[in-house]
Amino acid sequence: MRQPLTWKLGHDNVTIVCAADRHLPRSEWHQRLCLLLERMEGAEEFSVVDNGYKRYPGVLVTEGVKSSFSGQSFSVWSDVPGEIILVHPGMRASIAEQLCNKLSELWPAP
Repeated sequence: MRQPLTWKLGHDNVTIVCAADRHLPRSEWHQRLCLLLERMEGAEEFSVVDNGYKRYPGVLVTEGVKSSFSGQSFSVWSDVPGEIILVHPGMRASIAEQLCNKLSELWPAP
């Protein structure tokens, strides 16, 4: 059964997405994020720039992973297991909400 993601749209074009995976070791959390990013790459609405995130988990902390959803740019960051930070400058709140819903659909089951 899929564990849903929850999120709170921020005022500064930042959305914090939370998963029920806060207990995971960082290596397992990184594997879950990589699987999510791979699923995003395979989805029509997304494009993802592979900047080495699969081999170097620190990229998610230091650089983020540049992506787009329906033509709108955003980046994915994570430095704490169970928490994904989406930075989406200029994205309307309604599109950010759709983005989060789609990420929740793509989120890998444990």
